[in-house]
Amino acid sequence: MAHEIEFNNEHQRFAFVTTEKAWHALGVQVDKAMTAEEAMAQSLTNFEVVKVPNFARVGEGPDFIPAPNSWSTVRTDTNAVLGSRMADSYTVIQNREVFSAFDELFKNDARIETAGSLFGGRKVFMTAKLPSYIRVNGTDDVLEKYIFFMTSHDGSCAVTGAVTPVRVVCNNTLNAAFQKCTNKVTIRHSVKEYAALEKITQLMGIINSYTEQAQEVFTAMARTPYTDDQVKLLVKNLFVGDLKADNPEEWSTRLINLTELVMNYAGSAKSQQLSTVRGTMFGAYNAITGYFQNAKNYASDEQKLNSIMFNGYAADKSKRAFELLAAEL
Repeated sequence: MAHEIEFNNEHQRFAFVTTEKAWHALGVQVDKAMTAEEAMAQSLTNFEVVKVPNFARVGEGPDFIPAPNSWSTVRTDTNAVLGSRMADSYTVIQNREVFSAFDELFKNDARIETAGSLFGGRKVFMTAKLPSYIRVNGTDDVLEKYIFFMTSHDGSCAVTGAVTPVRVVCNNTLNAAFQKCTNKVTIRHSVKEYAALEKITQLMGIINSYTEQAQEVFTAMARTPYTDDQVKLLVKNLFVGDLKADNPEEWSTRLINLTELVMNYAGSAKSQQLSTVRGTMFGAYNAITGYFQNAKNYASDEQKLNSIMFNGYAADKSKRAFELLAAEL
């Protein structure tokens, strides 16, 4: 499995909960957004993690000695080792603390829509929808704002909180990074950073600045005409490096097929017919994100979720498409 959503043996299901029908096969689907407590219970992420010292074996005998500056993180409900090379300075930040920080920050203004555990609990994530919208060019083409939280227990990533827009009409995640503002805040697993967990409150300012920038850039894209030939060139620039093969004829065929799939989505999807999208740069960007989220075939729902949400191939390519287009404005 590409992203390894945890399969919980005790409960005999995936450690994942969602309000979105698209992902219901991966875990539990609920009919309403959740509080942090509800999300942890439904996603089976309400487990604790402890940090324990590592030991080295002496010779062939039974004796072990403490390994200096070497620790492991262990999940207490399963006794699974999550991380094995943790330094003295590494501080465990529990899932409950991250989820509770979310609840404290947003209170009733945002509710969690997805949550889950990856790689046996090494990583835990959640997404929540905010109540306000990003409006494109003053029209009814609106983008919902989502908050994405992720933490790890193996040292692979810091606690991360980020804002990302999702286009309502087709439910596409628009992975975009703006030059004028960041879309995330990070907290490292250290004593110093842990003491400042309230750093997550910086997200409120990030949300406001990101919203303003997103509305400005997406509106500019919606006002910029973009031809089919330009879309085809965008596809070529975006994928040509990935499609190289020893056989030039095979490479050419694969690129033609990929271009056709993107163009078919751009021309036929109902969401592509709005005035903000049809024949515009914003439409070209949505053709790429729409291809990945609505037209591309994936081996499984798990592979699709990973590719789109967890900085996988689709997310990377969508961000790159945004960068190429934004550079033309």
